[in-house]
Amino acid sequence: MPAAPFIGNELRGDRRKLCALNEAISSESSFDKPTLFISGERSDYIRGEDLPLIRKLFPRSEFCDIAGAGHWCMRMHPKPSSVKLGNSLSTEIVGSGAGEV
Repeated sequence: MPAAPFIGNELRGDRRKLCALNEAISSESSFDKPTLFISGERSDYIRGEDLPLIRKLFPRSEFCDIAGAGHWCMRMHPKPSSVKLGNSLSTEIVGSGAGEV
């Protein structure tokens, strides 16, 4: 069974988890909410060939690379990672009206 291309190394090594995850992800279904993928520019965790499938499963996906970071971008570069995440969440909260008092 081919592995889901955007699954991290920690799951690639455990076939039971990977098989269960692949069964749960149907190429016919998608998650139609905003989804942010944060990755380090030096990481191969999300590869170019993964993008079409990710966009199919997460049609409202956005991607951002953290300059100089590897796989653990939140640990290696916490400030830029937090800023990107905070900006994304702020946009969604304000855009949804949930942030209004």
